[in-house]
Amino acid sequence: MAQAYPNSEFFGFDYHKPSIERAKVLAREAGVGDRITFAQASAKDFPAKDYDLVAFFDCLHDMGDPVGARQACQGSLGQGWVVDDRRAVCS
Repeated sequence: MAQAYPNSEFFGFDYHKPSIERAKVLAREAGVGDRITFAQASAKDFPAKDYDLVAFFDCLHDMGDPVGARQACQGSLGQGWVVDDRRAVCS
């Protein structure tokens, strides 16, 4: 997404610190590390901002409280918010 939208700023959150560290490396290698901020946080305690989009990538359905996580994210979105749960599709 950061490559497709170079004028946008991205934030990535995960409770799993090794995943955050790996994401930072991959972002730098892809040349987009300057516009992506990664931090360790859960879906309920990430820093709330006026985000335009919150996307869950194949994870919302696996969370202990997916309804609570979605509600927490809806509270962090500005006007015209979108919460999207992207699931991997394998054939």
